[in-house]
Amino acid sequence: MKWFVYALLAMIVFSGMILIFKKLMIMEVKSSVLLFFVFLFGMLFYLSHVIVTKTSFKVSLVVVLLVVLAAFLSYVGNFLQLKSIELSPNPGYSIGVVSLQAAVVTLGSVLLFRSSFSWINGLGVVLAIIALILLGI
Repeated sequence: MKWFVYALLAMIVFSGMILIFKKLMIMEVKSSVLLFFVFLFGMLFYLSHVIVTKTSFKVSLVVVLLVVLAAFLSYVGNFLQLKSIELSPNPGYSIGVVSLQAAVVTLGSVLLFRSSFSWINGLGVVLAIIALILLGI
């Protein structure tokens, strides 16, 4: 499959996840408890995947440190996102703002990894920022 198909499937799956999260928060499940169980069961799913696919665990110290940093950022980002969903009048508003991470990642990738970037990509980033402003009004 092409990357775009994977991205579309991920969008659909993550949308379902967010709607379930909102329902659980309406049922007064605390964000920290929700994330604890999501990551607990997620760990079991990932462990099963690694075992079934016989993926190697051989990694360097730098890789371990970067993964620990990514895990910490994931913890903080997911917690803040859930608090935002809990407090927003519509979870779509919150997800719209959080999804502007695409613009940050795009620009960061250009600076850090010299990824491609065209004027049309720049226009997309500008439109995303305009959408962020409109969601915040």
